[in-house]
Amino acid sequence: MKRFIQSSIRNKLILLLLFSVVVPIATSNIITYIYTKNSLKNQAIEINKKLIAEGKENLLNYLNTIENSTFTLYSNVTLESILNRGWTDSQSESYIMTAMQLVSRSAEEIHQVYLSVNTNNRSYLLYKDKYTKGFTDYEPTWNEQINPYGAYVESTHQSHSFGLEPVTPADNKMVFTIHRPLYLIPSTEQIGMISVDIELDIVENLVARLFDSKKEELYILDKEGRVVYSSEDSLVGGVLNEPWAHQIVMSTESLGSLELNTAEFSGITIYSKIESSMVEWTIVKRVPDASLYANARQLGLINSWVAIIFLVVALAAMVVVSYHFTKPIKELIRWSNAIQAGKLEETININRTDEIGSLARRFKSMMQTINELILRGYKLSLANKTNELKILQAQINPHFMYNSLQSIGALALEYKVPKVYMLLMSMGQIMHYSMNSKETTVPLSKEMEYVHYYLVLQKQRFEDDLYFDMHVDEETKNIAVPKMIVQPIVENYFKHGKHSSALAGHIKIHTYLDDEVLTIVVEDNGIGIQEEKLRQLRSELSRIQNSAIDRTEHIGLMNVLNRLRLYHGNQAELELENIENGGLKVTILIPLYLNEEDETTKSST
Repeated sequence: MKRFIQSSIRNKLILLLLFSVVVPIATSNIITYIYTKNSLKNQAIEINKKLIAEGKENLLNYLNTIENSTFTLYSNVTLESILNRGWTDSQSESYIMTAMQLVSRSAEEIHQVYLSVNTNNRSYLLYKDKYTKGFTDYEPTWNEQINPYGAYVESTHQSHSFGLEPVTPADNKMVFTIHRPLYLIPSTEQIGMISVDIELDIVENLVARLFDSKKEELYILDKEGRVVYSSEDSLVGGVLNEPWAHQIVMSTESLGSLELNTAEFSGITIYSKIESSMVEWTIVKRVPDASLYANARQLGLINSWVAIIFLVVALAAMVVVSYHFTKPIKELIRWSNAIQAGKLEETININRTDEIGSLARRFKSMMQTINELILRGYKLSLANKTNELKILQAQINPHFMYNSLQSIGALALEYKVPKVYMLLMSMGQIMHYSMNSKETTVPLSKEMEYVHYYLVLQKQRFEDDLYFDMHVDEETKNIAVPKMIVQPIVENYFKHGKHSSALAGHIKIHTYLDDEVLTIVVEDNGIGIQEEKLRQLRSELSRIQNSAIDRTEHIGLMNVLNRLRLYHGNQAELELENIENGGLKVTILIPLYLNEEDETTKSST
């Protein structure tokens, strides 16, 4: 994997783009999922607290209705007397039956009503308007903490006949019972008891809106942990021995919630205390994670699919972008390999305006420059070899000639002819300078010294018919220039200009440095050049492109310009102009600064 990444920019780019897309999307989905879960949990807790509070109020209202109906026994003075004296005549029993029917019809889902009278130990049972009486054979389990004139609710249990034999056998149902002792007002002497069995269906109806029976759980627990009601029927009437149930029952908070995460259950539990004079119940609702976070999972799944789709699109875009980005780089590598193999004319076809296109254009320009440098070096070498060949073809041994001139000069001194000696020495210096092929560039002072020797010989030839002035600026003496660039221009004067002029010949040569450009000016007073021929010469000079041309039997002006550009680049110039009073002015311009191309050329040569 590491090698796969490191071996290609394309692979790195794809991985980088993939990372920059996957990480933000995945992080966003995770954060969204966590935030949604927390929001749903908090929202569910608040909503369920309100629902449970509403169910609690409905249940309390129902219990209070039945409790209030049992108080009607105290409001009937006749009934109170009957209970206190224990009368058993038919009229008394009719009063008792009527009072029990009022209690039975005070609310829905009352299963049966039981009344016992302590004075005569008689009991009465009303079930579906069927009246049963007999001797008392039932003692309820009283709550020791019940207040006088208060009531007590017995937790859910199987219904029974309170020890009597009913006329119509009662249906066995799960009920909870409200027991109210009856006292002799205003004392605390108990004279009887009324018990009301309430079918559990009423509780189911009252709490049906509080939960989804298919997904959630609901419990009503008394203070001992017995199950008054449960969405799971098998638990009703038993004790719920669960740590969470014990924790909730023992909690002092009237309304609260807790989060559970066990092997049996994972979710939230919301509870609310029902506290009245009759009951101490707790309504408990349990919402599992599967139900609580169903919307969050669905939203997460939708986000995941959207992320996958966008990821596929982004991955395709990454591949296209990386391919588009790296293809020209691979093309440059291929061209580099082709050039390395010697195919210097390989064409680079990249038409782009971005950085890669700029790099390709630079690469192409570099190859063109390299080709030009190679060609220029080849041409320069060819020019030097041509000059060497001409020297060899002359079949003159420079050392032999120079030594012979030295011998003749010594002989001239011996015969006291110093002028001959001076001319021989000038001739020797000229031959030594021109035939030394080891030096291709020399200081300007050495080139001007060579011109001076040449003019000395010409002065001997023309005597008073020739004058020359030479001025070499001190700043220019040590500047390197190609050999023999001034002498051919001076020689042209003797070849073309002097013989046709009746005036004494006058040649002026001077050099100076102007803004990093070496300027060499050669002026004469000859006949100059006809304008038409001058234009032709200028045209030919403007077309010089570093080619080894030799258009005359001498080196000539074109070879001078050609050699200047070989060494100093295309900025070197040779200018020709006629002087107003007769004569020709030749100006050589040699730039000492180099542009990028010429600097590379200079370093290669």
